[in-house]
Parts: sequence; structure tokens; C-alpha cells
Amino acid sequence: MQLSLDNDAAAADSRIQDRVHQLVAEGNKIEAIKLYREQTGCGLVEAKNAVEAMLRGETPPPIAPRPQTSSTTDQDIVALLHEGRKIEAIKLYREQAGGGLRDAKLAVDALAREHGIEAAGKSGGCLGLLIIGLTLTATAGYLLT
Repeated sequence: MQLSLDNDAAAADSRIQDRVHQLVAEGNKIEAIKLYREQTGCGLVEAKNAVEAMLRGETPPPIAPRPQTSSTTDQDIVALLHEGRKIEAIKLYREQAGGGLRDAKLAVDALAREHGIEAAGKSGGCLGLLIIGLTLTATAGYLLT
């Protein structure tokens, strides 16, 4: 069974690398980096370095698969996104799949794109992160008192 999983992971890595090369050839290096980040959950610098390594013919580190959620959880997340409740969708993803906030946001954004939910892709940028940070800080302060 391990060999099959290794072959599946290698095939996924190959497809992603092919798509990255295609995007760069089309002049979309930024989109290639975004794709790599979405698929790996890595940071911006790591994704940029990996894409540039691929362009030099080097092999980037293997891509770890994203945690999977059940189809029921995915349906619940999509329902929350349709209602404009992206933060709740991210929280639900984190509860079910674990991982960090950034990984959860990327996964929820990917689900939104898969289901054609445009507004969910716009999270408020820095303002949204500021609000989340302030909320977490206030919650932590409350819990410590």
C-alpha cells in the first residue's frame, strides 16, 4: 500500500510541477507561486524558492498533501461561505482537519473557488488579519484574567 501512496504523491508532484512550468511559460510566475503555495501550504518565500528551483531544473522538496476533511464537513464549509461566514468556515476547517490558520484559510479559499463562491476569495486582506489578530488577542487576554 505504501508504494501506491508514494506513486500517487509523485504523480501529484509531477502534475503540480508541470502546471507551474506552464504558468511560468505563459508569463504568470506569480500565479505559479500562488499555485505552489496553495498546494503545499508553505510560505511565500519557500514557494518562490521552490518555483525558481523548478525553473533551474532542480527538484523542490516533496509536496505534502493537504489534510482532508469529510464531504459533510466540506458541505458545511460551503454552506457557511454561501452565507458570507468565512471566519466560521475557517474555524470549522481547523476543528476538523487541524493545522494552522494560514493552512485553513488556503483550504477554505480553494473550496470557495471550486464552488464558484467569489466573495469568499476576498477576505479583507490586512484588515481581515488585523481583526482576527485583535479578536484572538482580546480572547487570550480575557481567558488569562
